[in-house]
Amino acid sequence: MLKVKSFTVNFTITNLPYKKDMKNPKSDVYQKAKASIEDELNQLYQRSDLKMNFLGCSVKNFRSTSHETQTDVSSVCTFAMDFGSRTFDKDLVYDIFKNLTQNASLMGKYSLDNSSINVNELPYWAIILICFSILLGSIFSLLLCFLTAVWVKRRAGKYQIQQSIFGFYFPHLDMRKS
Repeated sequence: MLKVKSFTVNFTITNLPYKKDMKNPKSDVYQKAKASIEDELNQLYQRSDLKMNFLGCSVKNFRSTSHETQTDVSSVCTFAMDFGSRTFDKDLVYDIFKNLTQNASLMGKYSLDNSSINVNELPYWAIILICFSILLGSIFSLLLCFLTAVWVKRRAGKYQIQQSIFGFYFPHLDMRKS
C-alpha cells in the first residue's frame, strides 16, 4: 500500500529578479521560470536517495522580496512511500535539499539564499482542501456548461422555422411585412 506525502519547499533565488509578470500564472515569464525551477527541483530529488519514492515537484507561486534581484519561490514536492518503509519527514527532505544544493547555495543555474530554505509537511487537511476545491471547481464548470446549453436551447426555440415544400421559411426575415 502506498502512502503519499507532500512537502512545501520554500526558498529564495538570489539571481532571479522578480518581475510583476510573475504574479500572473498565464504570463510567459511565469511559465518559463516555473518550468525551469521545477526541472531543477525534479533533477535534484531524482539524484537523491529518495529517487524511488519521488513523484515530482510543482512551483505554486513567486513572491517579491526586499531585494529587487531576488525572488521567493513556493513549491510542493510529493513522495510516495511503501507502508512500513523508513521514516519519512520534513527533516529528511530538507537535508537532501541542503546537501544536493551545496549547503543550500546553488541549485543548477540558480543561486540560493541558504537562510531562506523552509520545508514543511503539507498537512493532511490541506490536501483534502485542495482536492475538495478541485471537485467544486469541476462541479461548477459542469453546471455552467449545463446552464449554457439550456439557455442556448431555449433561445433557439424563440425563432420560428416553418418547413414547406419549397424548403425552410423564416418568418422573422419576411421582407413583405416592412
